Amino acid sequence: MSSNTYDLGLWRILRRISPEFLANLSGFYLYGMIGGSTLLFTRDNRVFAYGFNGNGRLGVGHFRFDVSDQPEEIVELRNVKIISVAGADFIVALVEDENTHKCYLLTWGSNNRGQLGIGDEDDRCKPIQIGSINFPIDKVECSQTHVVAIDCNKHCWCWGDNRFGQVDGNITNTFYCSPKLIHFEDNSKIINIACCETATLALTEHCFLYIWGKLDSCIVSHPMRIDLMNNIRVKKLLGMAKTFALLTCDHRVILIRQKTERYNRDPLQQPIQSQFLIKFLDESLPCSIVDIYGSLTYDTCNFILLSETGRCFVWNMIKSNVIETSMTSIPDVATLCTCYYTNIHAKIPPELVINNLGAFNNEFQSDLCIKTYTYSHFVRKIFVQREKLEQHSQYLREFCSNRIEDDHEEACGRKIIIRHHSYLIVYAYLRYIYTGILRIDPLFTAELYNLAREFQDNELIQQIPEFLYHQTNLCSL
Repeated sequence: MSSNTYDLGLWRILRRISPEFLANLSGFYLYGMIGGSTLLFTRDNRVFAYGFNGNGRLGVGHFRFDVSDQPEEIVELRNVKIISVAGADFIVALVEDENTHKCYLLTWGSNNRGQLGIGDEDDRCKPIQIGSINFPIDKVECSQTHVVAIDCNKHCWCWGDNRFGQVDGNITNTFYCSPKLIHFEDNSKIINIACCETATLALTEHCFLYIWGKLDSCIVSHPMRIDLMNNIRVKKLLGMAKTFALLTCDHRVILIRQKTERYNRDPLQQPIQSQFLIKFLDESLPCSIVDIYGSLTYDTCNFILLSETGRCFVWNMIKSNVIETSMTSIPDVATLCTCYYTNIHAKIPPELVINNLGAFNNEFQSDLCIKTYTYSHFVRKIFVQREKLEQHSQYLREFCSNRIEDDHEEACGRKIIIRHHSYLIVYAYLRYIYTGILRIDPLFTAELYNLAREFQDNELIQQIPEFLYHQTNLCSL
């Protein structure tokens, strides 16, 4: 399944949790500005939280800085049917009433911009219901600081940060602490919604789009209608940092972003509608797309496309090109190919808990932090034991002796910085050292081969052709 993870080593925060506890997990939601908070969903319908607890974002009933010894249960969510969760330093959860089967909203965490929607600006450390919307809720989405929801009557509600008009377009009110009903010029009923960093997008039942707020540097001061061409029907909306993506019912992908062409640099000289670029990605994609996934926080470089064949593609918005992978897991591709700040919801297959990773990427059992730079300024970390690296080869013994630096930011106190290889490649190599198993998308084996030559790893150099031969045979079956 595309929502499953197939490698526990990717999830640093899960590496600190005991295998006995992991064995009862059905999934997790990784969130927060530093990706250090997680909700853990058990197979017996309970919810636990673990990691960083700033502003009470874990919802466990206290404001202590973190939950690091063992996961703590959110008792208010025991046996509650959760439809969806979203958040950053706060959480908004869509849950179903067990008696009426109608949905309502629970929320907790940071409330400095009124994003909890409960009438004040005080943080909450345990779930509280948003009670001012007197209708069942169908859908909810959020950015880092504002929230949009649809009720059962297809009305649109917004609250939270409004510094750029992302709640109602009126920037004179910097934030709303309670849900505000949004009105549209044709009294449209809303069937889908999305948030980017400072803007909101809504889809009507007649396939019109409304956008308001600030998209990149373009400010829309009231909900503005965008008509899609040729009566296109939209299946999914996706909000990223400064871009919206649409998945159509006929499996095409559309981007909505501010134009950046040279001839369009002065926004004051043009109608607002002409400042948006609506671009189809069809020409760059070799097959139909059935799902899309991207980062809400910071990462404007990549987002993930799931094809009808079950394989994931990575779209690079800077280079405007696509990379095909052989991977079928959206969460795994997202954590390898986007930044660590990406919020991720993943399911855990029961058999995955039994693994041979040892202490790999467990920062509580490591004495060395390997830091890579996925992009120019996003640091990715992998935690290892120095002894394990030095046992692998003479080259790594010398490498550790010459390259290790003090690092007072990490509990382990030591780091090595690797700048010339991507996080994906360094992760695959370190995982191979711990397990003896080469696990990487064949597309990236050339880069791994270059790393193996640089690190004088003759055993890995010999394994790569055999690995490619085996993968080719699998693909031909």
